[in-house]
Amino acid sequence: MSYPAKLSQIIELFETLPNSEKREALISYADSAMRQGPKDGETFDLEDIRKDEECTDSVGVFFKTFPNSWVHVPRHTRPACTNPH
Repeated sequence: MSYPAKLSQIIELFETLPNSEKREALISYADSAMRQGPKDGETFDLEDIRKDEECTDSVGVFFKTFPNSWVHVPRHTRPACTNPH
């Protein structure tokens, strides 16, 4: 399967890391996730924000379609669950 270049770099990074460093890298990615979210005033064709009962945080997916058939998908996440399954 072919992945976009940036995603391929992330996959390659995680393949080379020992488990303890993978956890640290995942935490680092989670900390920076808010920068990927929607901007103030931005509107979307579909918004789905959910919160797990056992988590203190929410996760959202936002879709915006454009006439030339491409889709903008920013991600909105809060810090990870305090009690993951």
